[in-house]
Amino acid sequence: NPATVIDGNRSIGFFNPQIGIIGSLDSNHILYRTSDGGVTWSDMMPSVQGVMPKGICGISIADANTAYGVGRY
Repeated sequence: NPATVIDGNRSIGFFNPQIGIIGSLDSNHILYRTSDGGVTWSDMMPSVQGVMPKGICGISIADANTAYGVGRY
């Protein structure tokens, strides 16, 4: 289900004009992705593995395939 309103937005980064990610401070939904330039956003939490932070405070896009995020634990 695409999200149209994302609570707790903290950081955003785009890989290209269409594909981007948003980090949120909402501990239940910390990462969203768009593939349509930000018109719609999908929750990426089901695909995140490992220790979950309580939020993503910063995002840096390194290249077309790599993003770094810093979290709130």
